[in-house]
Amino acid sequence: MTGVEQLEIADGSLTVETSDPVGLARALPQLAVECGASIAAIESTDEDLESVYGYLTQRARGVRR
Repeated sequence: MTGVEQLEIADGSLTVETSDPVGLARALPQLAVECGASIAAIESTDEDLESVYGYLTQRARGVRR
């Protein structure tokens, strides 16, 4: 899957860092079905204004997370 930058599995949870959250949100349900997994919740950990500002300023400088 494109855009996935980091995966972490801990305490029964999967954390995914992605540069393409929309693509991940579209693909994740089908991946879960194919793996026989269930999804209890999907949360964004950085939906605040400070994070958006950081992404925009990094992108303008050509820096990637």
